[in-house]
Amino acid sequence: MDKKGYSDNFGKVIAKYLDSDEGRRAVANKIVQYVSNEVEASDLSGLILDKVYVKLGDQYEWIHRSKLKAYWSEPGSYAPRTSMTQRTFRIPTKLVAAHPEYEIGLLKAGRYGTVQEQVIAAKDAIIGEINAMVFNTLIGSYSAANTNFATCTVTGAGSAANAIATLKAALDKAIRWVKDRPGGAKSIVCRGTTADFMLDFSNANNNVFSPNMVDEMMRKGVVNNYRGVPIVALPQYLDAFGKATIPPNYIMVCGHGIGKVVVEEEFESLQGIDVDT
Repeated sequence: MDKKGYSDNFGKVIAKYLDSDEGRRAVANKIVQYVSNEVEASDLSGLILDKVYVKLGDQYEWIHRSKLKAYWSEPGSYAPRTSMTQRTFRIPTKLVAAHPEYEIGLLKAGRYGTVQEQVIAAKDAIIGEINAMVFNTLIGSYSAANTNFATCTVTGAGSAANAIATLKAALDKAIRWVKDRPGGAKSIVCRGTTADFMLDFSNANNNVFSPNMVDEMMRKGVVNNYRGVPIVALPQYLDAFGKATIPPNYIMVCGHGIGKVVVEEEFESLQGIDVDT
């Protein structure tokens, strides 16, 4: 099965491989490769956190270092030493997986659509879980003591114009606060529908975006950056139980070095125990 069959019917493409364990395993490995490529191309977590890859079985230890200090002193004297290790901890790992079940009779009859549809379905499920995990971990870790992280809550304040003005003022304040910290601002993170509010900033203040930017944003419906900070707009994701996982009422302004997301291994297929699927 090669890339040329990507848009062909799923059952038709793999029919000749279904009669042996080796064939089914080869198909699974190829689809996993497709899914891995799609996930890597769509994963936005590296735009929010520092992304680290480690080998299978390795545990990643994150050393949270103290800020190096500089001192004035007389020529020939020594500056006081700064202890660079503040605390060390291991990042816990979890497995994220999607396990589609196919009935072989229906598969051979071509009832499951194209190869691409299966790959995109797996990618959407995995990316949704990753986005939800990153977003909610950041919200849960926020505190006033965190010096490179800021949030503002999206709420209405009377008329629509007042609500937009209130949001703009809160977001501007958060961006200035994070930019003033070491490393500056890395990203603005929010739901895609929340980012839509920024399209109306020019209505509250005509000098926010240039006419060309306003024209492009209205045509594409996307705001890519605001005040020089990239916007990471996440779509809503419903988990396996149908529960919405990414709340719409937060906009987070994240600084560099706020955290890390660790990928311990590449995608792989797991052999099932049900011989009928």
